[in-house]
Amino acid sequence: MNNISHNYFNDQFVSSGETIQLWNYNRSQPISRIEWGADSVLAVKYNPSEENIIASTGIDRSIVLYDLRQSNPIKKIELSNKA
Repeated sequence: MNNISHNYFNDQFVSSGETIQLWNYNRSQPISRIEWGADSVLAVKYNPSEENIIASTGIDRSIVLYDLRQSNPIKKIELSNKA
């Protein structure tokens, strides 16, 4: 696990590692796992104003936006330098 970010609006948090995992504070197993082509996710962060949007940076120099209401990520951007 590389990084953790909590949701400001409810009792959920996300963790990063090989995949992004969505957790509830009251459970011992993740609610869901999210991935989109990166070997490893370095950091993940909840949007402080929109409770269902998270962003992540990958080891492949990518930034990915996710909407937790959808099954697919919103957008992936690959950078020429490290994120």
